[in-house]
Amino acid sequence: MVIAIDGFSGTGKSSTAKEVARKLGYTYIDTGAMYRSVTLFFLQQKISCSSVPDIESALNKIHLDFNEGSELLLNGQPVGDSIRTMQVSEQVSTVSAIPLVRKKMVDYQRKIGERGNLVMDGRDIGTVVFPNADLKVFMTADVAIRARRRQEELEKKGIESKLSEITANLKERDRLDSTREESPLRKADNAIEIDTSDLTFDEQVHKIVSLVQELER
Repeated sequence: MVIAIDGFSGTGKSSTAKEVARKLGYTYIDTGAMYRSVTLFFLQQKISCSSVPDIESALNKIHLDFNEGSELLLNGQPVGDSIRTMQVSEQVSTVSAIPLVRKKMVDYQRKIGERGNLVMDGRDIGTVVFPNADLKVFMTADVAIRARRRQEELEKKGIESKLSEITANLKERDRLDSTREESPLRKADNAIEIDTSDLTFDEQVHKIVSLVQELER
């Protein structure tokens, strides 16, 4: 079974998907981390997002995989919190909109999906990567609540950021993700929408696990 969880930044997609996978005994794939890792590599190598040759060359040097603990590896090394900085956050939507980048990541994601029984979260999982997913969930939440959550998440990792900067970043990412030509963020026609604004983490996990269990009956 393939569970596709899409939605806006800061709605709790990744943490929820990871816990859902743990409870179900499924593999968890964080596609957002994949795009963040590409963005990190581009920043490190000073790759121009307007240069097709540079992009092609960089992508040929990138290898992504997940270890048994669902930890993302960039060229064999765990990326950890290096992909969660504001510098990466400010550039990830731009990098993610590049057709060459999306094609490579979708190919990766579909190949990983062949392993079966997985939960994958992102922006286009239910619409592009796995349009025939067994269950599609679209997560949303008020932007002010998302910004506070993201700030708390960063603070726990020792990263200080202003709430106003995080809010502005989320709004801009929403705009870029929803209006890009290549695989824009949108709710799949048959996706179940979950607004997490007033839900606890355990409640949103329970909602999705219950949906999966209904399908398994």
